[in-house]
Amino acid sequence: MEEPFTIPLNDKKGKGLRIGGKIDRVDVLPDGTIEIIDYKTGATIPTQKEVDDNLQLSFYALAATNIPHKPFGKKPEQVKLSLYFLDQQEKISTVRSADELRKATEEIIGIREEIEKSDFKCSDHIFCQNNCEYSLLCRASE
Repeated sequence: MEEPFTIPLNDKKGKGLRIGGKIDRVDVLPDGTIEIIDYKTGATIPTQKEVDDNLQLSFYALAATNIPHKPFGKKPEQVKLSLYFLDQQEKISTVRSADELRKATEEIIGIREEIEKSDFKCSDHIFCQNNCEYSLLCRASE
């Protein structure tokens, strides 16, 4: 069951960003910690280092530490992050520290800043204007 979420992130100047996603699976483990599992199909299995550096998993850990309701609201060390490769029936897991989550927040804010600076080609097609998932960032009406 997918668990949708939205979390607020702030840069050092206090400029906010709300960002969301969907977690494939959340298990509450016997010791009260949680495991967030992201299912992968048709993917090459990454190295442990690649999993340890995976920004998507860091983002899920940010969600698990920032969402106040159960089963979330955990400390970073209480969140196990796993990629499960369905084709190979293999799981690779990792955890994040508070410092790693701070760095991930900075990286996500940096990506937002790069997106804001970019020159995207805008479409004036009516379908795009009414249904674009990037409408909050779109400058088509400028």
